[in-house]
Amino acid sequence: MLRRWQLPLWSGESIEVAPEHWHAAATWLLDPVDRAHRANDKPYSVRPPIEIDGIPCLEVVTFTDPAADIFVRSTQSQPTVQLGSATIPHGGAHLAETTTFDELRSRSGDLAWLMQMRSPCVVRRGSRAFPLVEPGAILAGLARRWQVWSGTPLDALRHGAVYATALEVVSQTMQWESQRDTRRTIWVSGAVGWQRVEADGALEAEVADALLRWGEWAGIGAYTARGFGAISLEPTHQPRRPGRGSRTGTADQRSVRR
Repeated sequence: MLRRWQLPLWSGESIEVAPEHWHAAATWLLDPVDRAHRANDKPYSVRPPIEIDGIPCLEVVTFTDPAADIFVRSTQSQPTVQLGSATIPHGGAHLAETTTFDELRSRSGDLAWLMQMRSPCVVRRGSRAFPLVEPGAILAGLARRWQVWSGTPLDALRHGAVYATALEVVSQTMQWESQRDTRRTIWVSGAVGWQRVEADGALEAEVADALLRWGEWAGIGAYTARGFGAISLEPTHQPRRPGRGSRTGTADQRSVRR
């Protein structure tokens, strides 16, 4: 089961939670051994902090029951989190929402999606990182992680079967201190903004819909355990339902954001 957790921070005053602190706090609570900390595929993602009734909350999504158990036990045994140089009491893990991979696969009937990219979305190529905006790359990464954590692969998407019809993104740079060399600062540039994507046919839309809904939980691209790649889906104009292999809508329709 997928679970979205909120961890209220009792700071007593307004605090600014730097992105590198999201990761540090989450890994302290979720990676009990060094082996887990170094794992390439972590069973959780970190989302940008939110405020609820004026109280800042860290948000974490766990993908497995063991990860959820570790998170709950850690928050029970450790009444504070370390955010940079500040030690902040927290209010315990609050379960905000749950879903399953089967529920994510349930058909919505959508053929188009408006994706809000809430924190920098990044793709890695070897040791380099770049802003992530290409729908095919986004979906390929989500499909790989879907198989890792669900154990049941989805049908493969044809190349170019899901494409952007409109977008408005900017590059945002984030930095953190290298764990291997504290004298070194790592800089990563990611894309934030929105893009509207459409699927080429009904069968492709079913797969893309499941993957993008998974992306709302798992994040997209690289560094999702650091709070990168947080997205949300919003309603958008739906083109007429196509046959398999046909383009969806007209050129004018494909330029419409909502």
